[in-house]
Amino acid sequence: MTNHIHYKSYNDLRGDGRIIIYLRSGLKKSKYYVRLKIPNKKGYIVKSCQTTDEYEARIFSENLYYELEGKVRRGETIEKLPFSKVFKDWVSHRRIDGREQVYTELDIRGSEIYLLPYFKDMDVREIDTNEISKYFQNRLTVSEKIPSNSTLKQCVRRLKSILNFCLDRSLIQKLPSFPKFKNVRNPRPDFNRIDWVKLYKFMRTHLEEVSDNPCYYRDRFYLQQYVLIMGNCGIRIGEGRELKWTDVSRTKTLEGGTRIVLNVTGKTGNREVVCNESVKDYLSRLYNFRTEETGFKPPLSEHIFCHKNGNPIKSFKRSFNTLLEKSGLLYNSKNQKRVLYSLRHTYASMRLQEGVSIYQLSSNMGTSVEMIENYYGKKRNTTSRSASEITKMNTSKKSGDLDTQLPWE
Repeated sequence: MTNHIHYKSYNDLRGDGRIIIYLRSGLKKSKYYVRLKIPNKKGYIVKSCQTTDEYEARIFSENLYYELEGKVRRGETIEKLPFSKVFKDWVSHRRIDGREQVYTELDIRGSEIYLLPYFKDMDVREIDTNEISKYFQNRLTVSEKIPSNSTLKQCVRRLKSILNFCLDRSLIQKLPSFPKFKNVRNPRPDFNRIDWVKLYKFMRTHLEEVSDNPCYYRDRFYLQQYVLIMGNCGIRIGEGRELKWTDVSRTKTLEGGTRIVLNVTGKTGNREVVCNESVKDYLSRLYNFRTEETGFKPPLSEHIFCHKNGNPIKSFKRSFNTLLEKSGLLYNSKNQKRVLYSLRHTYASMRLQEGVSIYQLSSNMGTSVEMIENYYGKKRNTTSRSASEITKMNTSKKSGDLDTQLPWE
């Protein structure tokens, strides 16, 4: 190293080659660098001492050496652990940890958009309480659109998941503290009975307008059935997206009628959802339409809401928004914008107004009683008698067993 043209003023501080400080040649005001050789660690570590003063460089280098040497003895990692690398490993882990794929991908995508750009090159060991506070302060002041408390809570949960992943692998010693954001009750606006009737009547006209155009007719027909089904079963958007024909069965009511049962998997796990009576007709329409379209009965493994080629329809968001704009129902009387989740809220509100037991409703919707009370309590008709069955149709003393025959008869 003494004869290397790129180095000058080198100094072996211990005489054993473990701590060497030097200046880079060819620079008028070069800062000192240190090259460290840590016992039981392959290769060298080279860092800038960030000073032109030799004495300060010696102090910096010796402190750094003993800090890193201690970490190696304790079995800790001394290389830089950029967030981007840890994030990549976390993504691989999340995709094989057995959680619901839809929500896993949502977490990964949300982290890629909101967390990765900020923490990308930062060493995960430097992400402390102060750095996390800076991140959320940045989100609240620099972002073009101020995020809601719900969005911020999602970021906290995802960042905590990544850092817990680091903690489990001893990449960090402890979890930092995270800010707490209060829950703000802000349910999507639902459809009252008058607007709901207006919507499904408008959808008939909306469909008839394109009766001579097979392509447009198919899109509007599937949208119509989707709206009617989702508004009469109350499942989540992600749960509806993954529905297949094999998930459809039925059960008998106390009076001997039948109700469709949907086997869905969502963020609360797997559950059976008992639908309103009309859902049977809507599913039958889709099944018959698909049979006529392809010339054979849909395979049980096919998604219920699918394109002509059989691929699942990922979202009805755009077409639903257009439908509401045309029907004049995009906003409610309080000027709140309706979205797809308004269908789930409509189901909940109408069931409560019919007097359905809040406990049965929470089980059917895969949510907590507290959540039902918080979001829909004011719309609950407390004067109505409690329902004996989720669809309000059971009156006899005998109940039937599950009948899994379907689709479609």
